[in-house]
Parts: sequence; structure tokens; C-alpha cells
Amino acid sequence: MQIRRVVPPLVVAAASLASLAGVRDARALTPGQRCEKTAAKAVSSCFRTVGKAEWKCYRDAGAGCLPGDEDVTRALAKLETKVLDACPDAARVSAAGYPPLLTPPALVDRLHETCTSNVASLVPGPSAGRRPRCAMRRR
Repeated sequence: MQIRRVVPPLVVAAASLASLAGVRDARALTPGQRCEKTAAKAVSSCFRTVGKAEWKCYRDAGAGCLPGDEDVTRALAKLETKVLDACPDAARVSAAGYPPLLTPPALVDRLHETCTSNVASLVPGPSAGRRPRCAMRRR
């Protein structure tokens, strides 16, 4: 009999917590927060997509992707579309925490550079596979 008395309050408590969690999640982001969040997600997605494309190029051709590669171009275009949608003006870019004079197209250029340069830093260069020689001799 005690179980019957305990269960309804537990159900009510669980429902209350679930509704409170829903209220917290339903709170809208400010335009600056939306811009910042979208830019971060877009760069992360771009980095992942361009990284996979470069990996495929190295796997299939033994070299990096050619300029204008379809997958890389598509990833950069997707980044641009998402960022310009969330950050349409300089005020919103500034509210997201970027420098005050940064315009949306300049932000996109910066994020493009971040995406492609990070991937480029991970691909093997001309000295890949060779070990650097130590300047000190063993005694």
C-alpha cells in the first residue's frame, strides 16, 4: 500500500522537472549568441568535411585536392550561407564577440581561412616520413 502512495508524487515530481527543463531549452538565444553559435558549428562542420575531402584526395591520388575541388567548394559555400544567415550585419557580428569593425563578409573570409588552413596544417608536407636529425650527439 505504501508504494501506491509514493508513486503519484514521484510521477508529479518527474513531470515538473521535465517541464522545467523544457522551459529552459525553449529560451531563445540572443541574435549575437545565435551568430556565435552558428559560426562555431559552421567552422566545425567545414573542418570535418574538408578534412575528409583532403584525406580522400591523398588516399586516391597521393596528393592534396586540386583548387576548386567540388567537396571543398561545397563545404565553404555551406559555411558562408549559414554564417551570413545568422550574422547578416556588423552589429550582430560585434554582438557575437568579434572585433567591432568586422563585417559579415570579412567574418566569412576569416572562417574560410580557418577551415582550410587548419586542414592544411594536418596534411603531410614534403618532408613527411623523414625524421629530423638531432643536433646533439650521443656520448
